[in-house]
Amino acid sequence: MDKKYLFIGGGVIIVFLILFAGYYLYQKYFLVYGHARLGALAGAKVLIYELSEKGKPKLKWQDTTSDGSRLEDIGKFDLHLQSIDANKYYLFKVKGGKDWDANNDGRKDKRFTRNYGTLMAIAKGSDLLAVRGNFNVTIVTTLLSLDTQKIWNKKFDSKQLEQTLKKLLPSIIKDIDEDGKVTIQDALIFDPVVDRESLTKIYKRKFKKFVNYVHLGKSNLSPIIASLDTPGNAGRITISPDGTKAYVADWDAGVEIVDISNPKHLRLLGHFETPSDAEAVALSKNGKIAYVANGDAGLLVVNVKNPAHPQVLGKVATVAWARDVILAKKKGLVYVADAYAGVQVIDVSNLRSPKIIATVDTPVEARRLALSHDGKLLFVADSYGGIQVIDVTVDKAPLIISHFKTLNIARGLVLSDDGTKLYVADTEAGLEIIDVSDPINMVRLGNIDTPGNAADVTLSFDGRRAYIADTEGGLEAFDVSSSTNPKLIGEFHSSDIVLGVTFFNGRLFVAAADNGLEIIDPGFFED
Repeated sequence: MDKKYLFIGGGVIIVFLILFAGYYLYQKYFLVYGHARLGALAGAKVLIYELSEKGKPKLKWQDTTSDGSRLEDIGKFDLHLQSIDANKYYLFKVKGGKDWDANNDGRKDKRFTRNYGTLMAIAKGSDLLAVRGNFNVTIVTTLLSLDTQKIWNKKFDSKQLEQTLKKLLPSIIKDIDEDGKVTIQDALIFDPVVDRESLTKIYKRKFKKFVNYVHLGKSNLSPIIASLDTPGNAGRITISPDGTKAYVADWDAGVEIVDISNPKHLRLLGHFETPSDAEAVALSKNGKIAYVANGDAGLLVVNVKNPAHPQVLGKVATVAWARDVILAKKKGLVYVADAYAGVQVIDVSNLRSPKIIATVDTPVEARRLALSHDGKLLFVADSYGGIQVIDVTVDKAPLIISHFKTLNIARGLVLSDDGTKLYVADTEAGLEIIDVSDPINMVRLGNIDTPGNAADVTLSFDGRRAYIADTEGGLEAFDVSSSTNPKLIGEFHSSDIVLGVTFFNGRLFVAAADNGLEIIDPGFFED
C-alpha cells in the first residue's frame, strides 16, 4: 500500500482519537450534570425551560438521563451551565424513565421500577451556578414547583415566586448546607438517600407516599383539587345549601359566586360589587337570598336566585364595621358582628327594608359568630375580649350571660355538632378547644399553637379533625379526637396567606387572599 495513504489514514485515526479523548475529558471533567433523583432515574426525558417576566415557559434544551451499571452513574443530564443566565429563572421537567433505586436506600435495585410521573424543579440561574453539580431534581423540588405553579405557568412573576418560596421552604425542609438559614439552595441539593432527616416531620412521614405517587403518575402531590383566582382578596367562603355554589367574600372586589358542582372544574357564575369590603356571606335556607356583612356599609340583602344577575334588595347601615353575619333560628332575623359596636340584631322580614331592632355591646371587638343548635345562645369571638356568650331568646333584649378569656385574640370559632365544644382560632395562640356544655362555667380543654396567626377554623364531618386558616402559616390540620390533647397532623402552604376555611362534603374550601378560592383534599393530611 502506498505510504502516502498509510500516512493519511494514520493521521485520520490520530485526529479521531484526539477528538474522542477530548470529548471524553469534556464529559468527565468539564460538563456539569444535574441529577434526576426520584430514586435514580435512567432514560427519563429532561425538558429545561426559561422563564421570562409575564410570559409562559419557553423550552430551551432537551436531554435524556443517563443509565449505567453503578447507581452513581444513573440519572445524569446536561445542566447547560455554560449557557445559564444568573438573573433568569429556569424550570426543569423530568418525565418517565426507569427508577433503579425506588426505595432510596442507596443500593441499585435488581429490577427497575417504571416511572409514569414527572419530577419538576424551579430555580434561579444564580442558584444553579452556586450549587453546580450538586443540583438534584427530587420530590422536594417537585413539591415546591407544584405549590407555585400558578405563578410560573402563565404569567411569570419572579418577585411573587421569591416571596412564596421563602414562605414554603421552612415548612418542607431544614437547613442542609448549614449556613444558618433555609433557602432554595437547600432544596436544590437535597439528596433523597442521605438528606431524608432534613425534611420537616410531616414531609418526612409522607416521603415514601409521594415517591410512590410519582411512580404511578399521580398528580396529587399537592392537595389542591382546583382553584379559581378572584379579583380581590378572598377572605371567607360560604357554601350554598344545595352544595353547588360557593360564595366568596372577596373584600374590596365584592362577592364572587362560583359553580362548584364539579369541584375539579370551577366556573364563575356571577359577581356583585359591594359599597364596602365584603367580609362574610350568610345564605337563606333556600339559598336564594344572600346577607352580606359589608364593612362600614353595614348589612346588604341580595337576591341571588339568578347567580348571573344578583340584585341588591335592601341594606341597613350598622354602627361600626360589619365583620360577620349569621341567620337566627327564628325566621326573619340575622345577627351581625359589628366590630367595636358589638352585635346587632336585624329584622330582615322585609328584605327591602331591614331594621336594627337591638344591639348588645361587647367588651372589645365582635369578629365572628356561632349560634347554639337550639338558637338560644350566641357565641361571639370578641378579639381580646375572648368569647362572649349572649342570650338571644328575647329578640329585642339580647343579654351577655358569661364570658371566657382566651389566650390571645379570638378571631374565628365553630361549634361542635353536639354543641358541647367550641373551637376557637385564637390568632397567636393557635387553636383553643373550650367546653361550653355549661355556658356559664366554660372550661379550656386543650390548646395547640400554630406557626402563623389563626384566623378561621372549621371541623370535619365527624368532628375528629379541625382545620385552621393560619394566615401566613398556611392551612393547618389537627387531630382533635382527644380534646385535651390536639395534635398537628399536617399543613399546607398556599402561595398566599390563608384567611378562611370551610369544610363541606369531604373537601376544604379555602379563602387564599389574592389567590382566590382553593379546594383542598383533606386526605392529603392523613397517613
